[in-house]
Amino acid sequence: MKRKTLYSQDFETFWSMADAKLGSKGSKKDAYAEWLKMIESTEDADLIIRAYQSQAEAKRQLQQAGQFFAPFPHLNRYIRDERFDDEIEQAVSNTNTSKARDVSRADEYRQYLEH
Repeated sequence: MKRKTLYSQDFETFWSMADAKLGSKGSKKDAYAEWLKMIESTEDADLIIRAYQSQAEAKRQLQQAGQFFAPFPHLNRYIRDERFDDEIEQAVSNTNTSKARDVSRADEYRQYLEH
């Protein structure tokens, strides 16, 4: 007989936030086991949820900017390895370098036409 595991509301919130485009969720049961080991208070749960939201948003920005981002590990490893403490690099805007490159190319072209 298979038993259905009942998950806490905080964990369900965390699990539902995970975006497959940013990394595979892995086993829900394994992730919940790690969750139970890590969470001692609602503040702990809130910290992990907020950190995941923030990191996911940073990864989405990198993705939209066409930059590399490391996908999230399975959620059980994310919790176990305390990856919620990781800092995610922000997307670097290429607009300044792109504008500078365009200006220099325009200058080169003008010089070419003058000769």
